[in-house]
Amino acid sequence: TPEIEAMRIQLLSEKGEWETIRTTLQAREAQLEPGSPLSLSYGEALLRLGHAEQARVIFQRASLALPGNPYSRLMLGIAQIETDNPGDAWETLRPLAMSPLAGPQAINAARQAADAVGAPEAAALAARLDPARLKAAQARIEDGARAMARQEWAKAVAIYQPMLSGAGDAEVLRRLALAHMHMGEVESAVGYADRAMAQAPDNPDCIYVAGLVRLEGGMQLEKARQLLRMAAKADPGNAAISRSLAKAKAAEG
Repeated sequence: TPEIEAMRIQLLSEKGEWETIRTTLQAREAQLEPGSPLSLSYGEALLRLGHAEQARVIFQRASLALPGNPYSRLMLGIAQIETDNPGDAWETLRPLAMSPLAGPQAINAARQAADAVGAPEAAALAARLDPARLKAAQARIEDGARAMARQEWAKAVAIYQPMLSGAGDAEVLRRLALAHMHMGEVESAVGYADRAMAQAPDNPDCIYVAGLVRLEGGMQLEKARQLLRMAAKADPGNAAISRSLAKAKAAEG
C-alpha cells in the first residue's frame, strides 16, 4: 500500500540507502506528487548520489507546493550550491539560516552560499558554527521543542521569548502563539500569530495558527473561518487544519 511504501522509503532514508531509493522510485518520478514524502526522499537520494540538477528541480517544485517546509528549502539551497548557483542558494537559505531555530546543516550551507556571493552575513554565520556556541544554541532549541511536546507552556514561552529580535522569526512567533493560546492568553496569542503570518504570509502553518487561536479563544470567529479556509486551500492534505476548519464551520451553525 502507499502508506507502507512511504514507511519503507523513510526507513531507507534513515539508513542512508540512497541508491535503493533512487532505483525504486526513478521509474515513477513523473507521478510523484511535489512535496510528498516519497518525492522529498527521492530528491535527497538524487542529491546524495551527485544528481544535483535533477534534485534541484524536485525541491524547487516542493518549495512551491510547501512554502513553509524548512527541509525542502534546505535541500533546494544545497542543490543550488551543487549546481553552481550561489546567488539563488543564498536567497533560498538566508531566511532559514538566520532563524534562531536553524540547525548546523542550514547554517553551514548558508555560510557557503554567503561566502560565494560575498554577503556580509557570512562572518556571523561562521561565528554561529563555533562548537561551544552551536552546542548551546542547539540545546536551547531542543529544550523549547521538548517543552512544547510536554505541554509545558510557560516554560516554552520563557525559552522562545528571548529568541525574538526585530520583527521576529515566523516559527518562533508561531510557537509563542500556540503556547499563549494554551495558557488562555488569547490576545497575546493572536498578536504573536498575526506577527508570524506577517513574516511568512504564504506559510500554511502560520495562517492556520492565526485562525486556530481565534477559534479556540472564541474571538473574531468569522476571521478565524476565513484564515482556516485559506490554510486548508494552501495545504489540503493537512488533517489538523481540516479538523479545525470543520470545527469552525460547526460553530457557525
